[in-house]
Amino acid sequence: MDSSQAPVKSPAPKEGHSRGRGVRIARDAVRLPDGFVQEMGSLLLRTRRTASALVRGPHTWGPEFANQFVFGLRVAWLPMIISAVAFTYGPAGIQAAGFLELFGALDRLGGLFALAVIREFAPLVVAIVMAGVIGTSITADLGARKIREELDALAVLGVDPIVSLVVPRVVAVTALSGLFNVFALFWGTLGGMLVSVSHGAPLGPFFANYFTNATPPES
Repeated sequence: MDSSQAPVKSPAPKEGHSRGRGVRIARDAVRLPDGFVQEMGSLLLRTRRTASALVRGPHTWGPEFANQFVFGLRVAWLPMIISAVAFTYGPAGIQAAGFLELFGALDRLGGLFALAVIREFAPLVVAIVMAGVIGTSITADLGARKIREELDALAVLGVDPIVSLVVPRVVAVTALSGLFNVFALFWGTLGGMLVSVSHGAPLGPFFANYFTNATPPES
């Protein structure tokens, strides 16, 4: 066999070269895209402008705040009630009542609801409904205004879109969050009452343990 026809072996990769390539791959994997960084920076700037406009004024957004408050109340009250009853009657109520009934301690269900509904489920339901119903509605409205170039038209007329559009919506969402938290507490407690009644337990021990475990500000 001719030596010129012998297979040529490729040179083995250097250890330093492979290590440097691995470092570059790891660096590229954890590197944030430029668009994400720009979007987060723009969001922080808008948040600062909104907070500044809310404090310094001019406070001419009263009618828009009233419209947004009524709109949010109209579109979110039914999802709020359904979500509050479903979260409390289902996972927190039926399963907990079945477990307590094994030990003959169904009267302790009120204490469980004082902990679960007031401190856990009510704020969670409010956050879900506010983001899923009111948040998407506001985002769609402002996005449509941006596409129709209404925001640019307001800027040309000397009207700050942050003051006239963003600030009243932020204030309305904040006010609705506190109001809907009361809704969630009421309907969540109603879910616990339905669980007690469905298991044939009186409501007196339920409310006795409920107010015993709830602190005065929570009550």
